Amino acid sequence: MKIHVNYKCLNSRFVHLQEHLLDILDKVAIDDILVVLSVANACGKMCDGLAAKCTEMIVKSDADIITLEKALPQPVVKRIVDKRRQLGLNMPENFNFLDKHVNRIHRALDSDDVELVRLLLKEGHTTLDDAYALHYAVAYCDVKTTTELLDLGLAV
Repeated sequence: MKIHVNYKCLNSRFVHLQEHLLDILDKVAIDDILVVLSVANACGKMCDGLAAKCTEMIVKSDADIITLEKALPQPVVKRIVDKRRQLGLNMPENFNFLDKHVNRIHRALDSDDVELVRLLLKEGHTTLDDAYALHYAVAYCDVKTTTELLDLGLAV
């Protein structure tokens, strides 16, 4: 009986928190909405309304594919990209997923392997600038990796 009462109390508080989040969501930055959507997605059915509202806002936002992939599970990213496509929201980076060379550079940066980045750039398929590698490093890598990337001296 006591567990049942505790569950009802927790559930009631959770519903109030969800309602509060729905009320203030319009005032929240997209980066924070990504976090809310990630949590709402993890909660499952209990947060369907919150997840739907967050998804709707992100679909209409200018959040790029890399940001979405870093913050959300792949099925959620796919739903957002598909919805953007249905609505005719032309966001080129969402439809032309980054080519394999750029993805390799980003993965090397994710593993803090600046030497691998240098080798990939030497292959000549893309440049540091074309891969937006400095932007990526600043946004997603630690300071040491970004500094090492700058020290390569390959940015224009």
